[in-house]
Amino acid sequence: MLSPTRIRRTLTVSRLLAPILAPVIYRAAIAVRGLIDQRRADQLGVPLAQVGQFSGHGARLSARIAGSEQSLRMVQEKKPKDAETKQFVAAITERLAELSAAITAAENMPAQRRRAAHTAISSQLDGIEADLMARLGLT
Repeated sequence: MLSPTRIRRTLTVSRLLAPILAPVIYRAAIAVRGLIDQRRADQLGVPLAQVGQFSGHGARLSARIAGSEQSLRMVQEKKPKDAETKQFVAAITERLAELSAAITAAENMPAQRRRAAHTAISSQLDGIEADLMARLGLT
């Protein structure tokens, strides 16, 4: 029951334990947050430092576009003077910009339309990634 003695004893114990438990609880919360962030980075396929750049329903697609842009730079550096490579890089850069804009536009769509848009964008990215892998000689 709640007697004055029991309440006093509980308050005394809590005053003694609070300075010990507060830092431990804080460290545990920070560790859990770190694990959650690392898991999200792994799901997106990006380094932990870049997780904040990708948010919303299209985060995964935005991360794929960022990866494709990085691969595109590698293709460009591989053959910087080749006219066909320059044309390919220009076309893919333009297409990636269009897909990025489509992802942004899809954020405000109703769920069913957004899913359909994301599926279409994903299939387009699959093709672009296949072209990039072929250019890098990985297929």
